[in-house]
Parts: sequence; structure tokens; C-alpha cells
Amino acid sequence: MWPFLMEGLPTYGIMLITGIFFAIITFRIMGKSLFTDHETMFDYALIMLLSGLFGARILHVVVKGGIYFQNPLNILRINDGGFTFLGGILGGAVVLIVFRKKIPVMRFADISAVSVAIAHFFGRMGCNFAGCCWGKATSCKLCSLKFTSKSAVEEFYKGTGNINGINQFRLPVQLMEAALVLGIFIFLIIYNTKKRFDGQLLAIYMIIYGGGRFLLEIIRDDPGRGYLFRLNLSGGDMQCCFTSQIIGLIMLVGGIFIIRRKLRKL
Repeated sequence: MWPFLMEGLPTYGIMLITGIFFAIITFRIMGKSLFTDHETMFDYALIMLLSGLFGARILHVVVKGGIYFQNPLNILRINDGGFTFLGGILGGAVVLIVFRKKIPVMRFADISAVSVAIAHFFGRMGCNFAGCCWGKATSCKLCSLKFTSKSAVEEFYKGTGNINGINQFRLPVQLMEAALVLGIFIFLIIYNTKKRFDGQLLAIYMIIYGGGRFLLEIIRDDPGRGYLFRLNLSGGDMQCCFTSQIIGLIMLVGGIFIIRRKLRKL
């Protein structure tokens, strides 16, 4: 892929910044039409952004462990990348809980869901350029990607001594997820004018993304994602219920719960 735009300038970082920019623009535009005190709501959105980035970094550190536990100072080396999206969701949720008496939580969450979706699209495109979060090897060349030098794939397999892992065609999980969240973003923008209650956009996002992420984790092949248990099969061990799958299921169930609860009150 394209890990660096130029020497010392990672493409992932540029895509992450671009995603944050469009998320801020999206929240500001939607907020002006839905909040009377939209400037104050925007301030809370910025706090949520910072909390989300913090949560994304912390979950990455917890799941990866290793170098971070051996040398805690590595936690501060964000120039090497290392943000877990679902950690960002949890970090943002903390802001909603803390300030729940000062903001219209569900309406705020609706706009946040739309904003997060577009930010996530650019983030996943950044993953594709960097070659991280890669998919399983496949023989289908027409439906796969092959990562170039300096990608995360190459760095990992060189480190393990398995050179054969570098030259394999892999399922484009990053592009699949990018397409998923872009589709969610477009759908939520269109459906916004038809929603029946505050919190509906959030619930739709949680259901579609939570379910989609659970399935996509099955065809990912990058290590160190954290798992709940391991199955002993005849062909070898199989890791089951990755951290992201567990959070994805919680999102799916939570989204269904929100819709059922709100519909009962209509």
C-alpha cells in the first residue's frame, strides 16, 4: 500500500487528522440545526473527542500489553501509531455519562454517531494505507490486497522470521470496514430527517456496526487483538471471542435495547 506520503510523514496520521476534521465539521453543521445552544454543545463535543482519543490509546495499550508493560514510557510514543477504535467509543461514552445532566444525551449521541462514522471511514482507509489490521491470506487475487514494503504486515513477519507471510494476498478487511462505516454515515444522514425519536441514529449505528465488526473480526489475521478463550482443534488452536467482538456484541445488544425501550414510550 502507501505507508508514507513522504519520509517521516505516515499516511495513517494524515488520514486520522482528516477524519477528525470531517467529524468536527459534521457535528457542527448538524448541531446548529438541532441545538439552541449549539456552541456549548460543540465544546462538549471537543471534550468527547479528547476523551475518545485517550480511550482509543488506553485500550490499544491494554490489549497489546508487551512493550507497554515492559516500558511504560512507550505509552506516550503515539508517533508509532496505536489507537483502537472501540476504545475511542468507550472513551466518548464516558463524557456522555459524566455530563448527562447538562446535555440532551440521546440527541447529542445521534449527532456523535454520524460524526464518528465519517471519522472512522478515514481511519480505516489509513489502516489500509499503513497495512495494519490485515485480513487472512487468500488465493483469490481479484478480491484481495498485497501489501508493499514498510507496511505493518512486512514489519510483523520480518520480526517473526516468517518471510512467506509478507508476499501473500490478503482479504481487504480494512476496505470492507471502510465501506461499512461509509455506508452507515450516508444512511444516517439520509434517515436523520425521518427518525422517530432521539437516540434512533445511535441505535442504528450500534446495531449495524456492532454486528458488522463482529463478523469482520473473523477474517482478520493480525495478532495481539486480545481474546476471551482458545479452542483446541485437530488442526491447531483457534482464538475465539476477540476483544472487539465482545464490544461489538455489546453494541449490537445495546442498540436493540435502545430501540425497544424508546418504541414502547411512543
